[in-house]
Amino acid sequence: MNHKIRKLLDKKKITGEELGKAYIINRTQEAINGELILTDEELKILWDKIIDSLEINKLKAYTHFYSWLERAHLVAKGHYNNFYVGLSILYHKLDSTVQSEQGLNNLKKIIEDLSQESNNYHQFYTFTKNILLSMSVFTFVKDKDGLDYVLEARKSIIRGLPSILSYNKVVDLFADFFKIPEISQVFKIETERMFQGIGMLNDKIVLLRDILYGTKEEITQKLKVVDDIYSIVNIKDFEPTEDAIKKALKSIKNSIFSYNPYEVMKILYPQK
Repeated sequence: MNHKIRKLLDKKKITGEELGKAYIINRTQEAINGELILTDEELKILWDKIIDSLEINKLKAYTHFYSWLERAHLVAKGHYNNFYVGLSILYHKLDSTVQSEQGLNNLKKIIEDLSQESNNYHQFYTFTKNILLSMSVFTFVKDKDGLDYVLEARKSIIRGLPSILSYNKVVDLFADFFKIPEISQVFKIETERMFQGIGMLNDKIVLLRDILYGTKEEITQKLKVVDDIYSIVNIKDFEPTEDAIKKALKSIKNSIFSYNPYEVMKILYPQK
């Protein structure tokens, strides 16, 4: 590939598409291994070989696309960071709630084994129960600020997940269109850790539902909170649909040469 790109320097005439692809490969190679195939001076030499205005416009469309992709990548990384902040908050609150519910269940068994005439029985029970309750999200969300805090954390996941998955699909679609796989290598957001985090969150949600402490009425109220804040996150529900992908594929070429590659992103991730 490098050899083919450098051979452009030997040609008297090149097309906008040839130089456009060379430009993209040059930049991605720099991102991957820190080395340029063509220097800026060599790129200028190649640029000067293109005279036809139509070919110049094609070249500009390619360079514009790459600039857009760099910006889109920064936005996607921002969504990725927000996703992790939200996930960390939700998981921390969920984990402490699981410990609280387990503690309350254990406390109940301990108290049942103790003689109610034992010294400091009520003091021990009240003190321990209050500590355990303070750890719980069920106590935390009784306050409006606490509820808003947790709900905002969940929104970070619900907004971030489809955005990142759609962005990654867009990157792959453009990489396939240009036949430059390095585009995906450089610009896709890593999702393995995201999926692992979601899996851990879901497992903890299932555990919590199985160990809820309280009367039948109290458990019903707790389940409502769990359903509102800690419903299971199904990754498949946030992936772009097949219909959207097909529509995006049809729009790729026009989006590039109309200087509007973001249009493909909007098809896969139509924000309301």
